[in-house]
This record gives sequence, structure tokens and C-alpha cells, in this order.
Amino acid sequence: MRTLSRALVAAALVGACTSPVGVKRSGFEPVYAEQSRNILTSGDISATSRQALLSVGLLEAYQTDPEAALARVESLGSDERLRGAFAVLAELRYSRALLSGSPGDFLAAAIDSYLYLVSDELEPPPDPFDPRFRLACDIYNRALARALLDESGAVDLRDREIETPLGAVEIVSSRPGFPWSEKYFSRFLPADAFQVRGLRERVRTSGIGVPLIAIRNSDPGSQPAATEHIGPKLKLAATAVLEPEGGLDAVRARRIRGSLKLYLATDAVTIPLGGHEVPLETDLTAPLAYTLEDSAIWNFSIAGFLSGSNQQYPTGIFLVQPYQRGKIPLVLVHGTASNPAVWAQMLNGLNLDRELRRRFQIWVAIYNTGTPVLLNAAEVRDALVELVHDLDPDGTDAALQEMVVVGHSQGGLVSRLLVSTSGDRIWSNISSQPFEEYELTDSARQLIRRCAFFEPLPFVKRVVFISTPHRGSFVAGGWMGSLSRSLITLPKRLTDVNSDLRNVDRVPQELRQGVPDSVTNMRPDSMFVRALQTLPFAPGVHLHSIVSVDGSGPVEEGDDGVVRYSSAHLDLAESELVVRHGHSCQNEPETILEVRRIMLEHLATIAKEPEGPGGG
Repeated sequence: MRTLSRALVAAALVGACTSPVGVKRSGFEPVYAEQSRNILTSGDISATSRQALLSVGLLEAYQTDPEAALARVESLGSDERLRGAFAVLAELRYSRALLSGSPGDFLAAAIDSYLYLVSDELEPPPDPFDPRFRLACDIYNRALARALLDESGAVDLRDREIETPLGAVEIVSSRPGFPWSEKYFSRFLPADAFQVRGLRERVRTSGIGVPLIAIRNSDPGSQPAATEHIGPKLKLAATAVLEPEGGLDAVRARRIRGSLKLYLATDAVTIPLGGHEVPLETDLTAPLAYTLEDSAIWNFSIAGFLSGSNQQYPTGIFLVQPYQRGKIPLVLVHGTASNPAVWAQMLNGLNLDRELRRRFQIWVAIYNTGTPVLLNAAEVRDALVELVHDLDPDGTDAALQEMVVVGHSQGGLVSRLLVSTSGDRIWSNISSQPFEEYELTDSARQLIRRCAFFEPLPFVKRVVFISTPHRGSFVAGGWMGSLSRSLITLPKRLTDVNSDLRNVDRVPQELRQGVPDSVTNMRPDSMFVRALQTLPFAPGVHLHSIVSVDGSGPVEEGDDGVVRYSSAHLDLAESELVVRHGHSCQNEPETILEVRRIMLEHLATIAKEPEGPGGG
């Protein structure tokens, strides 16, 4: 008895100290996590949906007979036009779809989300501050993606009919914002199903739609100029949106027609949907990373440096996405022993800016970096001229005449030669005898004339030099110059020129040893560097420098491990940014921000707004 009494006293004391209802200080994170739980993050419906079910007496029914509860919520939404009911419906249907795996269940969840977000028949008006609003967007995007998946894991955008709890839904596809037909792009993967590695940030915009990776068909046959200049394995960022037609009447009649529309993600910011302009959900990073996944382009760096020819990636200009009229080209030119893939961080970083995406199209140069710089510049120059003509044979696209070129290292020298005029300055550094007096084979004469005599490209209006050895590289002047000559294989057309030059009188000793490779060109005391300093820039071209200096010492005395500041500095540059980094600084955040600033400055200098982009 005495023991029982003590237990009762103890229980009374405990009860007096701990109330049935109270709080416990836990910090912000646990409370936020609890309130943020929803069907997408935890597999359980959200607190707001539970509250809504409780408010109409259906929470217990949902737990014991979810089908009956779901039917009652649908009735409340359709008959009483309650917007909130469709937010609950979307989450309940998605929960059921997770269990059934049925495309129809997922599609019904997407349609309910759409009605909550867009329908003007429901009350009250949608509130963007309501947590259900963003959840409805996410359910729409995720549910639509799962509803359209085929057995291979691709998103099927073809016309068809899908049976759903809302009846048969007829899907009719179109491409109002994607300028290329199924002939060129027919396979699409859900971007949200892929994790990304190797890039600093995943560039996304929030809105409505299924972010996609659009895969170019491997053999589309004959192609328009808009698509034939893109890389063979290029992937594009696209977004698919389904617009159910007929509103609540179609839902009640159990006969819904859905218009499935495809958009190019780099262009569309908002789209018309249900009589409203709504933002488009996009993922711009996953397609870029997918393009570069196990790409053979990574192997080009050394192969393109040591070998004078490359059949898989011949010298030229490739478009990062198909040509679009009205967009200004931004041309990226890589450096020695490098390849276009090194611009990945730059591409991804520039995609953060919607205005740049809207106004620019990015092109990349590829060239064999071991061959002479003058030849590399001639190859890139000719490729640009040919490309501009192919894309705009009538010369009516004003945006192509506002080209911006960004070159890193040797790519900066190549870029410089695109906006310089040679006159006879290069040849006079080779020989005092007039060029036409030399007895050369026709092929040698044509090649030398092409490399040593040139005019600036009139459509290049701005150049950004990154870590560019305008006065040569101290590394090229050392052991690397000697080693490169023994390792680099020059193409036959250059070895033929070597033979011609050896048989000609009064050729400088520097050329009697053979046509120099690019590394020899970049020796501070080389004939090429001496000639380069004499070449004037085209009038009106805007020049900018980004100079890398490693370490914390005085900038003027510094270098980046390959190029001294004194060589990279350009007196005529309108701006110069020094970044504290090694030579390969093209993908550093401060470099990307400076290129972005320069591109926006370029837009500000263009008096007339170019026409909007469209399919080529």
C-alpha cells in the first residue's frame, strides 16, 4: 500500500510539471522541415492538404477509404468551384499514382494542378504566396513528366490518348516555341531524372512545364543551315507544357483534350497558358552536361595539338544550338592543347542571365592548335566567313554583323588576327623580296597568301582577350618550344611548303628550318610575335583584356605560369581585369562575370534592337 501511494504521488507530480499541450524549443530547421513535408519530398501529403481535409471532415475518411474521400473532394472542387480543392486533389492523385505507377493517375494529378494554378473558373484567385501554389507547380511538372514516360525512360511527345480517372485524355502535340521538327529532334529525356557533376551550379528557372534534354537525331538526312553546323551529339534544353482544354465542363464530361506544346528553354521566359502569361520551368545545365558526358571532344586537346589533321573534329565553327535569326553570335576560341569543352563553365555561367540567352547565340571554334598561329587564324577566319554566308546568304540578319569573339591564350592571338589587317607587314618580316617574285608551287603560294595577307572581318565588332600572349610566352621560349617541334606532326600541305622554302634564296634562317609550329610562334623573340606588334586593329573594334596573374605580388611583375602580365597587357584595350589565378582562368567566376559585363555593354552599344529570335 505504501508503494502504491508513492507511485500515485510521483504521477501527480509529473502531471503537474508536464502539460498535455505545450511547446519545445527546437530551432528553426526542424519546424521548417515539418511544415515543408509534402507528397514530393516525403511521400506523405502536406500539412495544408491535411488541414483542408480536416476542415471538411474528410481526413479520417481519407485514411480509411481514400477513393471515397478523393471523389468527395473532386465534387467540392467542380460543383462549388473551390480552387483549394484542386490543390488537395492534385496531391491525393499523385499519392495514388505513386502506388499504382499508372500514367493516367499521374496525368490526372497534372490536370488538377493545372486547374488550381490557371483556371479562371475557380475561387478565390490564385495566391502566389500560398505554399500550395509552388507545390502545385512542382506536382504538375513532376506528374506530367511521369505521365509521358515511355518504357525506355524517354518522354513521349507524340499524339495519343491516355485513360485517366478523369476519363480519356486526348493529347495533341505541337512545337510553337521549338523551331525544329521531329525530323531533327525526336527523342527527349526528362532533365529532372539526371544528376549533374563537374559544373559549379545547376542553372534552372522556376515555373511550369517539364524540363527536357532534346537529343538531335543521328542521321536526319538533308538539313537546313540552321541545324547542319551543330555538333553531332549536341543536346538542347527544352520544356514541354500540357494545356487541358475545356475547363470544368470538360472535367465533368470526362472528355478532355490536352494541347502538348514544346518550347526551346533558352528562348522562352514566359508562355501563354489558359489566357495568362506564366513562367516556364527550365533546366539549362543538364543538357550541357549530357552533351559532354563521355564525349570524344575531351580527347581532342592533345590530339589536336600534336596532329596536324583530325578527321573526327575538323577545323571549323560549331553552334552550341541551331542558328536563330536575330541573335548575336558569341564566338569562343580555345587555346593551345585545348578543346571547345573547356568553355563548359563559361557556357553554364552565361546561361544564368536571361537577357544574354535571349540576345546571343554561342558558337565555338575548334582548330589544331599545334599548327602555325597564322594558319589557325586563317582557318577560323574562313570558317566564320563561310558560316555567316551559309546562315544568312542575303545578308539580312543584322545580328550576325555584331559578332563578339572571346579568345583564351593562343585563341586570343587567333582572335586578334580576325580584327587586324596585314598589308605586307607579315611578309616584310619574312623577306625583303616581294612575295610575287618568289618561285613557289601554286599550292604553297596560295597557302602563304592566305595566311600572311588578310583583312579584318567586318562583322566582328568586339574582342575579349583572356590570358593572351600578345608579346609571346616565356614558356614557349624555353624547353617546350624545342620539345614541341619534335612531337608535333604538321599537315602535309605545310611540309610541302617547307620543301618549297628550302629551295628558295633569301628565305630567313628561321624559315629554312621549316614552317614553325604554334609554340615556336609564341616565343617572345619569334618572327611571328615581332610581326604581330606591327599589325593595326580594324577601326571601331572594341577590345577588352582579362589578364591572369598568379600569386599576390605586384601585378606588373607577375605572370600566370605561362604568360607574363607585360605580354598579356594591351594598351588599346578599353577595359582590363586582372584575375588572381593561373593561366587557365577562362572558367573562373570572376572571368565569367567580366565576360557577362562586356556582353551586356555590347548590347547597350547597339542602337537598334535586333528582331526576335526564330527558327532558321
